[in-house]
Amino acid sequence: MVSGFYLYINMISTNTIYEVDTVLHADSVEWCPINNYQDYLLCGTYQLKSCAIKSDDTDSRIGCLQLYQIDNKCNQEDFKLKRVFQLDVVGVLDMKWCNQPLLENMPTLATADALGSVKLFSLYIDQHETAKMKNWCEVLNPNSVALSLDWSSKHCIKDIQIAASYSNGNLGLLKVCESDAVLLQQWNAHSFEAWITAFNSENDSILYSGGDDCCFRGWDLRCPEHSLFTNRSHDMGVCSIQSCPSNSNLLATGGYDEHVRIWDARAMRPKPLTNLKVNGGVWRVKWHPKMKDVLAVACMHNGCFILHRDQVSLNLCSRAHYTNHQSLAYGIDWCYLDNFESHFLASCSFYDHKLCLWNLNKQLL
Repeated sequence: MVSGFYLYINMISTNTIYEVDTVLHADSVEWCPINNYQDYLLCGTYQLKSCAIKSDDTDSRIGCLQLYQIDNKCNQEDFKLKRVFQLDVVGVLDMKWCNQPLLENMPTLATADALGSVKLFSLYIDQHETAKMKNWCEVLNPNSVALSLDWSSKHCIKDIQIAASYSNGNLGLLKVCESDAVLLQQWNAHSFEAWITAFNSENDSILYSGGDDCCFRGWDLRCPEHSLFTNRSHDMGVCSIQSCPSNSNLLATGGYDEHVRIWDARAMRPKPLTNLKVNGGVWRVKWHPKMKDVLAVACMHNGCFILHRDQVSLNLCSRAHYTNHQSLAYGIDWCYLDNFESHFLASCSFYDHKLCLWNLNKQLL
C-alpha cells in the first residue's frame, strides 16, 4: 500500500467551461439525478448576515438555493449555466437529492440548515414552463446546527429515511412519509460536532458518521445505542464520508488531516486499504455515479481533485487537479448526463463565492 503523499500518474487537464458569482458564500453543489432533470444543478449558500449586503441583523445566518440549468446542451464546448430560480432560505450547510421522485412524482431535495432544520423541497415546472422549487416539509432540531444529511432511498420507495448530523454531536433519523417527515430517533454519536453522516449504498440499516472528535463510526440503525465500530486513524476531524454507489464494499472518508482514505466496509480495520494526502482539508468526497474506482474531492485550500484507485496495486492516485478556486473549495459533484465525450462536474468555493462548471476527457480517465 502506498500512502501519505501525492501520487501522480498521467495527469489529465481540466477545462473551465463556465463561472458564476453566487454573491453569497457557496458551500454545496448537487446535480439532480432524476431522468429528464439531470441538466439541473443546485448551489447552496451560507453567510452570516453581518457580512452580507444591506445587513442590520448580526445574528442571522442567511442563505439561498440557486437552481441552474445547462444552456446550449447541443454543444458541450459551449455549455453555460443559466440561473432559472432562486429561493432565499436559512444558511445551507448540506443538501442531497433523493434518487427517486417523491411528492407528486417530482424530484425532491433535502437541506440541512443553520437553524437545525432538515427541509424538503420539490423541483417542479410551472404553467409557464419555468423550473421552480417549493418547500413542503420541515423537521426542526432546536439548539443545534444541521451539518449534513443523507437519504436511505437507494432502491426502495417505501420506508424512506433521512439521516442528519448536528453541531451538538448528535445523529438523527427521520422517516419520510407521503407528504411529511417525522423525527424517529436521535442519539449522541460524537463528543464534538458531527460533521458528516452517510448511509451504506446497499444496506439502509448501516449508517456511518464522522466528527470533530477525530472519530469515524459505524452504526446499526436497528440498535443504535452502541456503535458497530469506532476508528481513530484520522489525525483531525472527519468531515466527509461516502459509500460507493456502484460497490457498497468501498467506503471513502476525508477530513481536516488532508487525507482521503478508502475502506473495505465488509471488514473495518484500524488502517484503510489505501490513503492519499491531498494537501488540503477534505470537505467532500464524491464517488463517480457509475465508475467504482473514481472519485472527486473538494479539498478546501487546495482546490479539487479527481482520484483513481488503481485496479492492480489498489492504491489511490491523483488524475486531475482543478485549481480555479481562490478560496475554500467546499462543494463538488458529478453531472449525471453521460452522452458526451467528457465528464462534467460542478464545484464551488466559499469566500470568493464562485460556482464553476468544468470537464475532463472521459477516454483519459
